[in-house]
Amino acid sequence: MLSLLTVFFAVGKYGGPMYREWAEAQNNKIKGILNSARQEHTQAVQNRIESVKDLSGVIDTTKALFEVSKETAKLEAQAYELEQKTALAHEAKTVLDSWVRYEGQVKQRQQKELAESIIAKIEKELENPKTLKQILDQSVADVESEFPPNEANPRNRANDVQGSLPRRLRKRNQHSTGHLTILRLLHRSSCNTSHRAPRYPS
Repeated sequence: MLSLLTVFFAVGKYGGPMYREWAEAQNNKIKGILNSARQEHTQAVQNRIESVKDLSGVIDTTKALFEVSKETAKLEAQAYELEQKTALAHEAKTVLDSWVRYEGQVKQRQQKELAESIIAKIEKELENPKTLKQILDQSVADVESEFPPNEANPRNRANDVQGSLPRRLRKRNQHSTGHLTILRLLHRSSCNTSHRAPRYPS
C-alpha cells in the first residue's frame, strides 16, 4: 500500500507538470486553429460584403438596360414601318409612272391616228377635181381681191395672177405666206388633174 501511494505521489509530482504543459500546448494549438479559422471566416465574410457592395447598383443598371432595350425595340419597329411605307410608295410610284406612260402612248397613238385620218380625208377630197377646182377658184379670187389684176390684158389675167403671184407674195410674205404655199400645191394639183380629162356628171 505504501509503495502504491509512493508511485502515485511520484507520478503526480513529476508527471503532473509534464501533463499540464502538454495539455496547455494542446489547448493553445486548438485555440490557434480556432482563432485562425475565425479570422479566415471573418475575412471571407468581409470580402463577400465588399463584393456585394460593388453589386449594389445592379438593379439600377438592369432597369436602365431594360429601358434602353424597350427604346431600341420601339425604334426598330418604327424603322421597319418606315421601310414598308417607303417600299409601298415606291411601288405605287412605279405603277403610276407606268399608267402615265401608257396614257401618253395611247394619246400619242390617238393623235397620230386622228392626224392620219384627217390627212387621208383631205387627200381624198383633193383627189376630187371639182373640189380642187373650187378651192383653186376661191384662192385665185382671194388673191385677185388682194392684188388687183392688170386690166390692160384681160386675156392674160389668170396667167398674170399666177405668174406674178410668187413675186408679189414674197414681197408681202408676212401676210400671205400661207396663201403662196396653198396656191402652189393647188396649182400643181390642178395641172396634174387637168390632163386626166375628168368627166363631170351632167
